[in-house]
Amino acid sequence: GCILGYIFILWEVNNPEPDINKSLLDYAASLCAVHLQSRLELKQELNKFKNSFLYDLLYGNLKRNEEIIATGEMWGWDFRDPHSVAIFILPELEHHSPERHLMDVLTRIVEQVFIDTYYKNPPTIVRQNELVILVPAPEDKPAKQKTEILEFAGKIFTHAEATELKNRIACGIGQAYANAVDLFRSYQEAKVSCEMGRLLNIPVPFFTELGLERILYKHDLQDLKEYYNHVLGELHKKDDPEGSLVNILESFADN
Repeated sequence: GCILGYIFILWEVNNPEPDINKSLLDYAASLCAVHLQSRLELKQELNKFKNSFLYDLLYGNLKRNEEIIATGEMWGWDFRDPHSVAIFILPELEHHSPERHLMDVLTRIVEQVFIDTYYKNPPTIVRQNELVILVPAPEDKPAKQKTEILEFAGKIFTHAEATELKNRIACGIGQAYANAVDLFRSYQEAKVSCEMGRLLNIPVPFFTELGLERILYKHDLQDLKEYYNHVLGELHKKDDPEGSLVNILESFADN
């Protein structure tokens, strides 16, 4: 566009005839229009591919970690690092609601806060009344991760209060996973924590902190094992070879 404009100025200086200038301007405008249309179509195709990739990732359709990492690099996402899934929803927003534009407002807010907090090109996808975003998680630093996400969510809520969204947003945070192939589990956890957070009036509910509530909500064997390891894992690590600490705890429970 700049080059065409420069050429047009040079031509106008050397060729003051209005008909020639108008023809050149029309030609330049036509070229710019074709270029912009091509860029728009390319962007739309890339967005379709991005959404398809994130959909497959969140629903466990991708089975190879290397493939996920390679594809993520196309958008500047490093899935070699741990991530957790956060969701932000508008609970009462129906599919054909005249307020559907509120999802666009929410998306702009979440993506801008993400860019200010983490990096550009946020990994987001919108599903009906739900916005899903993959958040980088400091490895083996759950306290730091929680602090960062609380600040992240707090900024989103603050910005939302100044718009039509007000205090209508609910959210949920899944566990962090080192392997990208496991992020579909974090997505399901984020949805569970969001529902439980609304029931228990927790502004930013973390799945790892729901404790017994998540067991009561969903009787899943794998979830029970994870909860057991989350609560008693450190006890096992510090136990002696005979398992006396665990035995004492079992005896205490029995009596």
